[in-house]
Amino acid sequence: MPVEICTAEARHKDWLIAHDNTVDQAWVERCIALGEYLIAEREHQPVGFLRWSRFWGKIPYMDMIRVEPSQQRCGIGMLLLGELQNIAVLHGAEIVMTSCETGEQEPLAWHLRQGFARTGEVNFPTVQDASEVFLVKRL
Repeated sequence: MPVEICTAEARHKDWLIAHDNTVDQAWVERCIALGEYLIAEREHQPVGFLRWSRFWGKIPYMDMIRVEPSQQRCGIGMLLLGELQNIAVLHGAEIVMTSCETGEQEPLAWHLRQGFARTGEVNFPTVQDASEVFLVKRL
């Protein structure tokens, strides 16, 4: 069963609200309106998403990527990231950015396997316990 990647539409809103539990409904709606969600679908059913924004208003920044547990390790995350990279190149970007907490070893390893390189670390003591590792990938 092939996976299709598309920009989220209003029909994806309820699924995104249920699956992107790090933001509220208003933020989901905002990101859909701005085209900042990519959806992975298998047989017209969402199985994953990538939410992105623009760091400093210009550098594509992958805020969150999630794939349904039953669909993980099938290349869906790589397809979502690939589509973000395509969008970045179309808009003249030379890099994409992302981040994760230092304690998130599995996500950090995944980003490194995708060609990201650690570029810095910031501590936000009032927001989270662990430092945030920033990663950059050249396109």
